[in-house]
Amino acid sequence: MEAIAIDILPAQKNERAETGWNPEVGRSRFRDDVWDLTDLTPDWVQDHRRKIDFTAVAEPGLREVWRHYAYWKLGRVKASTVTSMRSSILRLFGYCTVMGADRLSDLDEHDILGLPLWLSSCGIEPATQVHVLQVADEIIRIGQLRGWDVPESVNMAAVKARPEWPKGDPPHKKTKVIPDDTMERVLECALMEEDAINKSLIIILSQTGLRASEVVTIERGCIEQAPAGMHTMEVLISKTVKQGPTPHRILVNSLVVDAVRELEKRNPASEGPLFVRPVRGKVKRMTASDVANRLKSFCLRWSITDADGKPAIHPHMFRTTFVRSLVMQGIPLAFIMEHYAHVSIDMTAHYLQLSREDLRSAWGKAILSPDSTIAGKRARQIRAAVAKELKARAEESVEDVIASLADSMSFNPLPTGVCLYDLRRGPCSKGESCFFYNCPNYVTEKRFYPVLKRELDLIEEEMSRLKALGREREWQRQYAKRAHLEPLVRDLEEKINGQ
Repeated sequence: MEAIAIDILPAQKNERAETGWNPEVGRSRFRDDVWDLTDLTPDWVQDHRRKIDFTAVAEPGLREVWRHYAYWKLGRVKASTVTSMRSSILRLFGYCTVMGADRLSDLDEHDILGLPLWLSSCGIEPATQVHVLQVADEIIRIGQLRGWDVPESVNMAAVKARPEWPKGDPPHKKTKVIPDDTMERVLECALMEEDAINKSLIIILSQTGLRASEVVTIERGCIEQAPAGMHTMEVLISKTVKQGPTPHRILVNSLVVDAVRELEKRNPASEGPLFVRPVRGKVKRMTASDVANRLKSFCLRWSITDADGKPAIHPHMFRTTFVRSLVMQGIPLAFIMEHYAHVSIDMTAHYLQLSREDLRSAWGKAILSPDSTIAGKRARQIRAAVAKELKARAEESVEDVIASLADSMSFNPLPTGVCLYDLRRGPCSKGESCFFYNCPNYVTEKRFYPVLKRELDLIEEEMSRLKALGREREWQRQYAKRAHLEPLVRDLEEKINGQ
């Protein structure tokens, strides 16, 4: 079952005064003390993330604000996301209690500015603090527009500009990349490993970048022959557009194919999981924890350890390392997103452990090389500048000139190209509203042509559908997108066909 977003109309300014307003929310009603959101969540979501218990807050005024905020949020994000915000909301309301406020509207600007200090004094982690502050900001801003019982005179834009209010997004713990020499050692030892399970696990993790929880879903018969002598492997991907575990096929190399074939020979059953373990006399599928424990033992046995004698790697490091290697090889992010069935570019970007030097090297060669095929509003300007520089520095090698030019530029990877905007100049004026294709900072090249062409085809199909339905306004939006994308696709086509 897929997550469902509630489509609601904008509330009126006097929303809080409409005491008779009591719409359905999942299996419950708005004014119920507990909302059962089971029908709005996928089957795999845990039970405690299917409900919202408003009785956790004693004060009726705060409880009412929570209801309105949760209902508003349900129209914009997954139900499980709304239920997971419980701890941040309870911390915010806990601060209200400390301040002697039975209602959020009892707080003034000075009180709101004291929230970050109070969170710090409670020993709350910085990342959690930022989440609480983001919730507080959203509740007050949206509440002022929709008439909730929130401080009406507090200007949150001014509050967030004050030095007392932390800046930026929550810090994320980035998984480290496995160093090249360590990876070579791991693969060398894996190929000598006598335990077929360990050997296969390490090869598949390192050569696919799958999560440990996804690798253990591999079953007999998962490998299929693909065109051009290639192979695909079916796994269950856990975090996808469809929200739940979904069958997904990925391209795999010969190392993975051989590893799977070896496991199938050692376990000749006709069907079932390949990675299993005995549990109380029964054979059950291995878990991600089992994989982590096996990798830990493998590292200790082969002395693949850090300075403290602890295992130098853990399963998720293979994923980060694999994505980085793909980007450094010039694989478009759109293809990486497809490989992992990622919901958004943000999910893919989380694994991009690339330094500025890495980005400059990879994109400098792709865009600035004399034989590169690029498109974009500045493509001609870039080609002319490169040609002029190469002519002026004829005594130097082409590689050195390109490296020098790349060193003076900024490269920000996008799903279908790169943004050349220099973030050292401050935030881009277009922010998250940038459509890429109509921006002078956007450049793409021929490797992205299949993705761009497919996107153009989909837009044209959608335009035909909307025209048949008579939905003129939506058709106009798609028309505007096509107007910017089509010249890029045609430009690449002409250059590719002219080579």
